[in-house]
Amino acid sequence: MTTRTLVPLEEYLGTSYESDREYVDGEVVERSLPTYQHGRAVSELSDAITRLREQHRLFPAVEVRLPVSPSRMRVPDLSVFADREPAERIPSMPPLAVIEVLAPDDSLADLLTKFDEYRAWGVSYVWLVDPERHRFHRYDGANLIQVEAIELPDRGLRIVASQLFG
Repeated sequence: MTTRTLVPLEEYLGTSYESDREYVDGEVVERSLPTYQHGRAVSELSDAITRLREQHRLFPAVEVRLPVSPSRMRVPDLSVFADREPAERIPSMPPLAVIEVLAPDDSLADLLTKFDEYRAWGVSYVWLVDPERHRFHRYDGANLIQVEAIELPDRGLRIVASQLFG
C-alpha cells in the first residue's frame, strides 16, 4: 500500500519545480511531459493571441497557476485574460479562456475533470488542441466538441488549424 504525502498549499505555492506541477487536495501532481509538437503549439497560440493584445485587450500567459478551488491549483498550457492583465502573482480572477494542448500521456478523464474545474471557477471558454491530429475541441460544460477554429468572436480572435500547424 502506497502512502500519500500531503503538502500544505503554502508549501506548494512557495516551491519552484523544474517542470511546474499542479496541486490537488494536498497532493503535488506532475503534469504530462510535453513533446516538441506540444511546445510549438503552445508557442504559436500564444504568439497569435499576443498580436491581438492592444487592439482586443487579450493577455495570454503560458503555464500560470490558477486557483480553481480552495484545494486545487491547475496549470493550463495557456490562459487568456481579457481587458486587463492580472496584477497578482497568482490570478484571483478566472481567465476568459484556457487552452490545453494534448500530450501523449494525458488521460481524457483527468482532462475532463480539469475542464469541469475551469468552467466551475468561471472560465468561459475551454479548448483542447490535439497537435498530432491537427484538431481543436471546445468543451461546452458537458462534451468535447470538435470545432474548426479557436475563436472569441467578440474579441476578433479566430485561429484555424492551418494557421497553427501549417
